Amino acid sequence: MNMKNMVKTIFTVYRFLDKLASSIDKIVETRALNSFYVSLDNISYNDISKVTNEILELTERKVTLINLKVLANEVLKVLDKDYARLIIMKYIENKPYLEIAEKLNISERTVRRWHNNAIVLCAFYLQDNKYTLNKFLSLLKKEKWILQIFYNFVNVKKPTNESYEKKHIIQDACIEYKKILCK
Repeated sequence: MNMKNMVKTIFTVYRFLDKLASSIDKIVETRALNSFYVSLDNISYNDISKVTNEILELTERKVTLINLKVLANEVLKVLDKDYARLIIMKYIENKPYLEIAEKLNISERTVRRWHNNAIVLCAFYLQDNKYTLNKFLSLLKKEKWILQIFYNFVNVKKPTNESYEKKHIIQDACIEYKKILCK
């Protein structure tokens, strides 16, 4: 069950990864440029070792996001074409089951069944490739916003209100990345 939740988490955050990686780039660039302006008021904020550590941490986190996207792409490639289309529509395009059914010209019940089958296949793929729950949690230990999504899947039998998703996922992630600069 946790492997299925891991798969759902990976695909849920997929659509935000590019935007967040770009945001990290902007934060790093701004932080680096602002570090050149040193005065008595900001000398501890612009300490070279502090700035370097912040930039390194953000860069490591960006690498984590890129690795997560690469993993999601790998998983999508092993799926049947129809299953992959369904996963893309459901998680990346954020379409409801009914709309997916209409686009694929199948019943909503079939969409739900295919969705479950696709998630199970993805979970098996991850297990076969040595992606354990512990490895997943370790990889994402600094990405609390992603872990929160995972724990929401673990604790909730049915997905919660989808309007939460886009607005709050981006907000939670941006807040988390900005905290690095406020240490």
